[in-house]
Amino acid sequence: MTTAPAADAYFIDGDHNYETVFNELNLIFKRCDDTTPLIFLHDLGWPCARRDFYYNPSVIPLHAVHSHTYSGGVVPGRKDICDWGFRVSDAAVATIEGGPRNGVLTAVDDAHKGHPGWNLIFIPGVFGLGNVYHTERASPEQREALSALRKGLDYLSGLLTRLEENRLENYLAGIHSHRKQASKNAVLSTRTVRGNIRRAWWRLRGGVLTLNEVSLANICRILTHYEVDADPTTLSSLRQNVAKEKGLSPRDLETASSGDKNIQFQYLTVVVLGTTPIWEQ
Repeated sequence: MTTAPAADAYFIDGDHNYETVFNELNLIFKRCDDTTPLIFLHDLGWPCARRDFYYNPSVIPLHAVHSHTYSGGVVPGRKDICDWGFRVSDAAVATIEGGPRNGVLTAVDDAHKGHPGWNLIFIPGVFGLGNVYHTERASPEQREALSALRKGLDYLSGLLTRLEENRLENYLAGIHSHRKQASKNAVLSTRTVRGNIRRAWWRLRGGVLTLNEVSLANICRILTHYEVDADPTTLSSLRQNVAKEKGLSPRDLETASSGDKNIQFQYLTVVVLGTTPIWEQ
């Protein structure tokens, strides 16, 4: 933007944070002293209006970056971060909404106030669209179009605002519903897996099921899933016992996922079910 010639129109919809948008607008204002471009911006409404989002915070001066996180989400009416809500994939979000130099709309407000003659028309829909223009340097055609837009917004602004609020309510309700269902499915999946393991274990002990009938792929998958929550001391003791029983080193045992099925099943019964290893019964 610093080297490109001045344009008739600009559309700003990149990194949604104060520092980026403020500097982009100032570059445009300085390069367009003798022209009258129309400047369009997206995401002037919630959630970016008063809260920074960063696609790559490392390229922004440290003093201009707010405290941020890549986890959690945002919901209307809450200034902090919650464990669900709206989020942008691969983007960090400021942990607090509001305050100086925070958000896209704040950047637009500060930028055009520092350059007399530039004004903003805000359209409250689909995260907010803005049109920044110069009152005195606008052409007759531009003035006519902007006047028609302002008149339309005088009638429709309230309706558009409510439609956007309703859209966001439904959007966030869908996110919340999906989150609850995903959590429920995870619980059901855990119960199903545990039940299947118990049934397979008792059938194995009763001679009804042989190890060859147990899916090796499923065992490895379940081990990977449940080891995360297993007690480290229990796992360490288990590995030592298995290594001693089978004549393996602990390192050998770590790579046994494609080896002895008996070791895998013994490992599985302790980690998942908390039962006594076969060799101790």
